[in-house]
Amino acid sequence: MKMTIERFDDLMRLTLRGDFDAFVRDPFLERVASLIAEGARRLELDLLRVRFLGSSGAGALLKCRRMLREQGGELLVLRASDAVRETLELLDLTRLLGVADDELEPASHDG
Repeated sequence: MKMTIERFDDLMRLTLRGDFDAFVRDPFLERVASLIAEGARRLELDLLRVRFLGSSGAGALLKCRRMLREQGGELLVLRASDAVRETLELLDLTRLLGVADDELEPASHDG
């Protein structure tokens, strides 16, 4: 999976491409930890080009959310591909993770 970062003060947008599975879980979480250490408090994950979200990837999203919340931050999932949205809905994670169709109009989510 490829990851690219855009920085906007305390907001960071991480764009992911490829499959989000057990093989990329740890590198993803290490990248998130380093972004938090650099001051990121709001993280947007653009998942439009993620072809597959496995259970390890879904677990990594929840851990990422917890890591940010521990620092007073928040996670927003942007533009989830159909495959990702289907997995999130199947696991009932759309309720926990903020999911938006684009970065301009984030969906409200439970705190």
